[in-house]
Amino acid sequence: PEALAASIARNSPEVQAALDGEEIEEVEVTTKVVDDEGNVLLVLVKTETRAVAAEVNLETKKVTEVIRVHVPEFKAGDEQKAIDIAKANPRVQELLAQGAVVGKVNLVHSINIEKVTSPDGVTRKEGSVKLIATVFIDLKGKVWHATVDLDDEKLLGLAKPSVGTFIASMSHLIFSIITPFVVAIGVLIILGLALRNRLAVKIAGIASIVFGIIGLLGGLYA
Repeated sequence: PEALAASIARNSPEVQAALDGEEIEEVEVTTKVVDDEGNVLLVLVKTETRAVAAEVNLETKKVTEVIRVHVPEFKAGDEQKAIDIAKANPRVQELLAQGAVVGKVNLVHSINIEKVTSPDGVTRKEGSVKLIATVFIDLKGKVWHATVDLDDEKLLGLAKPSVGTFIASMSHLIFSIITPFVVAIGVLIILGLALRNRLAVKIAGIASIVFGIIGLLGGLYA
């Protein structure tokens, strides 16, 4: 959906007109906004000198709204600033005390569009862009996501690891440690069967179960 929304915005005549025909340098899907149809995304489109926020309807594959916005730039040190803000949170401090480590930091934009009514009664939409950071906190393979508002310098939320994340982490661990060993055993079993070794036949029965489990974990990891 993100790639489709970006393509629709990039090729939209309305977006190109709002940018006065300047060459588009970057298209970024930022805040996801779900409407009644569940198919509208907000896209930030930037040239060297201009930027607009575009509402994209994925069902009609058209841009439904184009609003000019000012996009603040990220500064050197924003990643560390996000980490410091996250670390100040009591819950994050608990995780760190349990041995958690801070991993990568993703810097993204978040678009907020509001309806504004002027003194003469005219209603129009205005857009603003905030600087948001996601700090990944890893505790024994489980990863928490701390969302930080860099403008207001506060933690917006701390998301717990999902079941899918836990399965992926465990499966990745098993793959990286056990799979090479199992493959080596499999090669030896094949050689034993080729030579009609009785022990190899017995081991092959057990190995088939092991390979089945490895295959199941492979599917879960994928």
